[in-house]
Amino acid sequence: MGLYTARPTARRRHAARLLALPLAAALLSACTATPSGTVSSGLPDPQSLATSIPEVTAAPSGTADTATQVQVYWIGRTGGNAYLFSEPSKVGAGDDPVTAALKVMMAQKPQDPDYFTAWQAPHRLAASISGVSTITVDVSADAFSKNLDPSMAKRAMQQLVFTAVSAARASGMVDSSAEPDVVLLIDGRNDVQAFGSIPLNLSFHRDAAFLSPVRITVPQDEAVLSSGTLTFSGVVLGARKDVSWSVVPAGSPAGQDVLSSSRITLTPTEDNVGQFKSRVELPKGKFELTVTTTVPGASQPVQDSKTITIR
Repeated sequence: MGLYTARPTARRRHAARLLALPLAAALLSACTATPSGTVSSGLPDPQSLATSIPEVTAAPSGTADTATQVQVYWIGRTGGNAYLFSEPSKVGAGDDPVTAALKVMMAQKPQDPDYFTAWQAPHRLAASISGVSTITVDVSADAFSKNLDPSMAKRAMQQLVFTAVSAARASGMVDSSAEPDVVLLIDGRNDVQAFGSIPLNLSFHRDAAFLSPVRITVPQDEAVLSSGTLTFSGVVLGARKDVSWSVVPAGSPAGQDVLSSSRITLTPTEDNVGQFKSRVELPKGKFELTVTTTVPGASQPVQDSKTITIR
C-alpha cells in the first residue's frame, strides 16, 4: 500500500451536501414510506479502480470493554455518482455482530449527514454463518423500498454485503483468507427480487467498484479534539496523482478562508489501493476537512469531508 498527504476546499462539502439533498431526501423518504413513483437516480455503474478491497479497521473505542468494532456502510453522493462510505460502530458483546450491524445500517442514521441508507427498518432480521464463509441474511419484506431504481438498488445491495462481511470478519465468524458469500432471503425466500429488480437465486460478493475512490477513515464526522493537532488518515483507490486535502473554518464559502492545504503524493501499488496519513496544527474552533481526487470520465471531483472541533 502507498502513503500520501492531500487537500480540497471548504464549502465544497456544503455544496456537495446540497447536491446530495434532492437524491438523499427522496431516498430517505422512500425508506419511511412506499410511494408509488420510482426514484430515478440515473447513476452510471462505477468503474473498478482497484484490484483488491481495502479492509478498514474500526477506530479503537478507548475503553476496556468487550464490544466488537465493525464498519457499517452508507451511501454518499459525490462526483456525479453515489458510492459506499463507512463508519465504525460498536456491537455489544452479547449481540450477533452481523445482525446488529445490519440493524444499524437499516434503522439508524449515519453520523455524517453527507451519507444515507437506502434501506428501511425491518420488523424481522436474522443472520447466520454456514460452512467456512457463507453469510445468510433473512429479512422481512418491509426493509425494501419499492421505489428504488435498479442503479440505486445495486448500491443498496452492496451496502448490505459490505456491512455483513465487515461484521463477520471483525468478530472472527468467517475465514479471513476467503471472500465470503452473502445469501439474502426475504421472509425465508430466494425466489423473489430485492427492490423489485435484483434476483436472489445467487449469492452476492463485495464489489470494490462501488466503494468511494476516496474515504477519510479517521477522524469521524463531528469529532472533538482537545489539542490543536489534527491527525487524519484514509484510503484512496486507483493510481491517483491528483489527491489533495484542505482545512477551512466550518461554514466558509468554497475556496475561501483556507487555513491549510497540501497535495498527496501517491505511490503506485500493484493492487491500486493506497492509504494516506497527515497532520495539521489548528487553532481552537470548528473546521471542515476535505480530501479530494478525480475519477476518469467523471465531470466532477470526488471527495469526502468531516467536521472537526478543536477545544
